[in-house]
Amino acid sequence: MRKAEDLSLFLLAILWLYCYPSRVYSLHQSNNITRICGIRSSTKSITTATATTNIINDTDAPHRRRQFATTYDEIMKSTTRRGLPTIEPRYRKLLQKMATAVDHWLEKQQKCWKIPLPVPKIATILFHTKKKTKQLPGSDKAKHLKASIQQFRKVFAIRPGEKVLLLTDPLLDPRVIDAVRSLANERGAASVTVYEGESTRYVAIPEHLRPLVANATFVVSTWFASVFDPFCQKLRRQEGQRWIKITLFRNLDLWQTPMASYPLEIVSELVQATQRLYPDHDEPFMLRITDPRGTDLRIPFSAAMRQRMRTDNRWRGHNVADEDGCYVHYLPVHGPNLYDPFMFGNDPNYQVGISGIIRPQWSVGLDYPFAEDDVPEIEFQNDRVVAVRGGNNTITKKIFQ
Repeated sequence: MRKAEDLSLFLLAILWLYCYPSRVYSLHQSNNITRICGIRSSTKSITTATATTNIINDTDAPHRRRQFATTYDEIMKSTTRRGLPTIEPRYRKLLQKMATAVDHWLEKQQKCWKIPLPVPKIATILFHTKKKTKQLPGSDKAKHLKASIQQFRKVFAIRPGEKVLLLTDPLLDPRVIDAVRSLANERGAASVTVYEGESTRYVAIPEHLRPLVANATFVVSTWFASVFDPFCQKLRRQEGQRWIKITLFRNLDLWQTPMASYPLEIVSELVQATQRLYPDHDEPFMLRITDPRGTDLRIPFSAAMRQRMRTDNRWRGHNVADEDGCYVHYLPVHGPNLYDPFMFGNDPNYQVGISGIIRPQWSVGLDYPFAEDDVPEIEFQNDRVVAVRGGNNTITKKIFQ
């Protein structure tokens, strides 16, 4: 009984360490750079030597505390463990063993008490224990890092005096925000505002945030509303607002991979070559997509959809956010979609007439392609999904059903 009590107290201590909030900020000068250090609270306004940084949260959750850094070296070294305190190496292995022991004990208690819900893994929460993956050699990482930073600076074409807005979510690596803020301050942005929503799943800008979004001149976003919301499209089209959607830029460590350093020029040529495969006339045509797995999807294109596609900066092969009204993806290897609702202005009443079957090879969020005996089949009729078949895997069903 005493042993169980000790383990329970240790578990509580770990949770306290994880959740304990701090609300102290300090500003200090180092190498002529104003650095903001401390732990983030729900709503703050911090004035630095170069810009005003506003940090806004949808909710005040202790696990969303994060640390700031404004140089690339600091950004690369900063923690990705969601604001957890740094653990000295000499204690890390011991604490990891202790946390694993607690996990084993909890598993036994779960079976004994017949608890229906899974018990969270303390070791996983604290140390992100996971399967080892193949690492790139150090020299390759350095090569990709240098090229990626140069490309990042080129794509994020922030101008002096701009009002920069970041629409983020709780699972975004905080170092990504630090990198954008650092570049904006370096280039003389008038302000940098960070708004953290509950997730990426906003398909429309909430009404109370519209003035905040409308006031910005340069927007970096993880939200689906970036492309779906007519309000955002109107700001780009009429006000010249420039947007970067960071769908794939979820972790700063990606700078050390070929995906982030892949040349913009090659992406541009690939996209333009794909665009030339579409009919060049201004008449309706049928886009048909087939593959050996059994996919057979038909998308009717109107003349107006084709014309709007031609005007899109991504389809023109321009992946740098320096044109007024542009919409850019970063990392750039995320090219434009073969079909996109922006082609008809995201009008919910517009009838395209999409019909057919998709048997996908892979899906966002999965580590591996679908097994041959586990490929789902999604059927469309008149723009709507009418059936999902196959896919015996639990994750597959969760995604498509």
